[in-house]
Amino acid sequence: MIKIILIFLGFFTFFSTAGDKNPITEKIKSDIKGIFISVSYDSNYSKTDYITEAYTSLSDTDKYVTDRGLDTGLIYFPCSGVRQKTYDISKDIINKVIKTKYEMDVYDRTDFIFTSTSVIIIHTSASNAGVFTGSEYMKVFVSVYLQHIY
Repeated sequence: MIKIILIFLGFFTFFSTAGDKNPITEKIKSDIKGIFISVSYDSNYSKTDYITEAYTSLSDTDKYVTDRGLDTGLIYFPCSGVRQKTYDISKDIINKVIKTKYEMDVYDRTDFIFTSTSVIIIHTSASNAGVFTGSEYMKVFVSVYLQHIY
């Protein structure tokens, strides 16, 4: 996660000055040998709500789900320890969305959603051989310096 954040910060200026070129995608080497990270930006993304990804083909009452404590939801908020079934971010507060993902068979993606006061980081990945796709939500408040960049 730290590597993705550092990579993201390196591309932030590029995406900020990209203008109307949509979408823009760059591939860079990752920390995993032979695997690349895809970083993309689409300035039109803020025209729709951001829907945090969470999926399983099993019901909430399935023993496999309840034994893992996932019956309350697949979206996890680590700061509060709470799980939810859905979480959307209104298009009205979104300024930019930058998406990163490992280019490999395992689903592992991190999205950075910029608002006027914070950067929301949503890390989405598959677990238990793809039975669950869940997300973690983290919010970082933006300094005055970053607010002036975008």
